[in-house]
Amino acid sequence: MARHLTVATIIEANQVASAVAFVELVDVEVVDANGTFVEYLRFCKNTENLTFNGNLYLAANFDIKVVQETSEEPRITFNAKDVTGIIRQSMENYGGGIGFNVTLTIVNSAKLTDPPELQENFEVLAASASGFDVSFQLGTENPLSLAFPVGKQYRDRCRHKYKGARCKYVGALGSCDYSYAGANGCIAHSNEQNFGGFRGLKNL
Repeated sequence: MARHLTVATIIEANQVASAVAFVELVDVEVVDANGTFVEYLRFCKNTENLTFNGNLYLAANFDIKVVQETSEEPRITFNAKDVTGIIRQSMENYGGGIGFNVTLTIVNSAKLTDPPELQENFEVLAASASGFDVSFQLGTENPLSLAFPVGKQYRDRCRHKYKGARCKYVGALGSCDYSYAGANGCIAHSNEQNFGGFRGLKNL
């Protein structure tokens, strides 16, 4: 719980005039109904586009709000003006946006080559769109929606989060299709030694 309050603290601090600005970056991982990766949508709350960790973030008008009430988990909402329709189109194509993964990263605009000040991962639990307005309610994964058993094994699909601690990929490529030998998979990233699938399994 404390880590979500840290998100709120940094966002609140950023509203105060300062010589150094904390910039909010948002990575929306679009997935289809099967949970297969489709693409990343990346935005920064900034007056101009920003490149961080080799990825381009488009300048956008959005707000992230954290509401903490007594004895309740923090509620986090992402509200954006989607003038180009990029987010709404993905929502229309892939289940309304429910289940998309969202990574919130806070960076110091004066130290973009340094590690982020803070980074948190969330899942879209509820989503809505009206006109140019898009809203995501973010939270941790709902345990009631998890498949059982949890430890499913796949021969040709990686189970690691892209660029996460187990994936270990730190190169310039901005996305992965989580396959072993696909056009945008582990071999294409020269990262097959960290592939999270089970190559020894036989297809049934």
